[in-house]
Amino acid sequence: MIKINFLTSPTYEGIVWFIKEVLVAVVALILVFVIMVYDQMSLQATIEENERIIIEVEKKIKEHDRLKKENSKLSSKLKSLKEQISSLKKLYIGRTDTVELLAKIQINTPRDVWYDKITIKKNFVELSGFAVTPTDIAELLTNVIQSKQETIEGSKLEDELESALDKRHIYFEKIQLKSIKRQKKHKNKFMITMNTVIKE
Repeated sequence: MIKINFLTSPTYEGIVWFIKEVLVAVVALILVFVIMVYDQMSLQATIEENERIIIEVEKKIKEHDRLKKENSKLSSKLKSLKEQISSLKKLYIGRTDTVELLAKIQINTPRDVWYDKITIKKNFVELSGFAVTPTDIAELLTNVIQSKQETIEGSKLEDELESALDKRHIYFEKIQLKSIKRQKKHKNKFMITMNTVIKE
């Protein structure tokens, strides 16, 4: 007869306990490994996100620097344009003043007076020309002397000169007859100098 003893021996129990301990340790190691992998992945994701943010910030900084340079260029261009406009305004005003001055001289010139030379330097004017009689020269002098009392509306403007003298008052002062000389063919050579005043 064979007898089977189902009671566990101390050796068998020790083996089972050892296996359990090993299994617990393996599971613990697996959990630690998983946690470490997760932490590593989280850290890698954080690093990648930070790198992405850094790249975006660098792009924005570069864009800001580019806009700053463009703004500087635009400011320089704007300054240059303002200087050009200022120069053009001065040139335009200078030319307009000359046109108005010549128009004013023309409307104050008697019919029998003509010029061979008109010199304009800033507000200085020199008229050199001829007149049929000394009376014509006297009339010219009277006209330029009285120009200060004239208004634009009351002056002897021709239609083609109205735009040139619009809303401005030009008159002459310090008028001097420098010379007058009788010449042949009933001509009188003269020279007159004067200063111009332009009031808006």
